Amino acid sequence: MMTSSNTNTTANDEGSNNTASARWSSIGAKVLAAGAFVSAKAKEIDEKHKIVDKTKNACSAVATKAKEVDEKHHITEKTKAVCTTAAVKTKEGIDNISKSITK
Repeated sequence: MMTSSNTNTTANDEGSNNTASARWSSIGAKVLAAGAFVSAKAKEIDEKHKIVDKTKNACSAVATKAKEVDEKHHITEKTKAVCTTAAVKTKEGIDNISKSITK
């Protein structure tokens, strides 16, 4: 008797697992379909409005302008110099603190 009860429980568990698996498969299929729809719609909108091309062109223009500004005002060189000076001063400060502690 106990064996048949266990068999029924196992069969019910398997049926429950199959039902859950089928539900998850259905959800997965819906998510994939929605993703395909969104992807197709995004491509359609981009083809119509050239969003990707406009973005690339805008970024290229910004990069070119940034390079021009940097060449004119030497921002990169000045930033490197400030960082180097800060690193040197920080090391000097740490060394001074270490010397005063060890005295």
